[in-house]
Amino acid sequence: MIWHIAEDIFYYELCRNIKNNTEMVFDSPIEEKWENYFKKFDRIVILPSKKKIRKEIGMNNTIFISNNPPPEEFKNIFITKELLNLEGALTSQEVKNSVTLSESLENKMGLKSSQPKLTFKNLGGSFGFKEWADFVDLSRSKGNSIKPVFLLGVPGVGKSYLAACYAGEKGIPLMQLDLSIIKEKRDPATTIEKVFQYISKMEQEVVLLIDEIEQSITDTNSDMLGSLLTIFNDLNTEEGYSFKGILFATSNNISSLVDKSPQFIRHGRWNEKFFVNYPTKPEAIEVMLLYRDKYELDTSIFDTNLIDLMYIIAAEEYKDYNINEKTSVYSNSEISYLFERMSLYYTEELNSCGVESLIKDQIKSVEPLQKTAHSAIQRLLNDAKNNKFTEV
Repeated sequence: MIWHIAEDIFYYELCRNIKNNTEMVFDSPIEEKWENYFKKFDRIVILPSKKKIRKEIGMNNTIFISNNPPPEEFKNIFITKELLNLEGALTSQEVKNSVTLSESLENKMGLKSSQPKLTFKNLGGSFGFKEWADFVDLSRSKGNSIKPVFLLGVPGVGKSYLAACYAGEKGIPLMQLDLSIIKEKRDPATTIEKVFQYISKMEQEVVLLIDEIEQSITDTNSDMLGSLLTIFNDLNTEEGYSFKGILFATSNNISSLVDKSPQFIRHGRWNEKFFVNYPTKPEAIEVMLLYRDKYELDTSIFDTNLIDLMYIIAAEEYKDYNINEKTSVYSNSEISYLFERMSLYYTEELNSCGVESLIKDQIKSVEPLQKTAHSAIQRLLNDAKNNKFTEV
């Protein structure tokens, strides 16, 4: 017996009209095709309860249609088929209610699309990542597809920012998959499959970003993790989904991934496993100059010498907490916040001593995560080293 899963209201209206012998006027050949399909059956059971299922099981030439899969106790009795929406990713009812494609994708799949204006010009430092991007261009020019890329790092170092800058640099859309939305769905694993079914049918190349992928390995979402493992492993193979573009997955903490699913982070599953570390001094200076310009601080005052002094003052203030003296005590986002505060409190009336005093005050106010979460960051650094992540 066949159990049809349908989201589009068209199928229910069609089945009810067939049962009531009501004539329908169709707008497209595909609608007539479905009428001919459903008319082949003697009985159509719409949105059945468990009681109705028991009553109808065994009846000749009978089909079932529902917006849910068959109940677990009846699962092995049915062949399950999922019916596609007539409007592609949108249902008929969404089109009628003027729901946009982006709104529908975000609500149903946790998928949000944008066209980043950021490019590598907005990416201070990250020299290793930019070198990798050149390698990807060369590899893809020879017809090679690129496996997913893992970005590990503490919050604020710019993992998602890297993906956005890559998309903007290549002039392609950025699609962000929100696992927190997926987790709330009735069947997260099936929803993940729908996401990749949708993306595989896209003609356009995209960057797909899955933030905080460790969310997929909670005890209640083991099926979702299994789906992701299979999808990543089979991507762009005969058995798997096709994908045009680059998939980035980020994580702030891989301890649970290592404990519960060590195979998830093995090298063969990823094109690269990058540890996005705190910026080195040259990289941090570059980032600081970017945010100086963004917040429109006077470049004649905040010149390269003063920016260098800011770095030195911050390094000295938090030297007891800086895990690596060769890198900045501040992450990229903390640098941004520091310069935002500087722009708020800086006035042209300040003399050189006043500016230096302002810098010291603001650096004391912006305590880095390396101080407030020192032990957790140290564990993350050790995890990255032990699992052979490449630093960028």
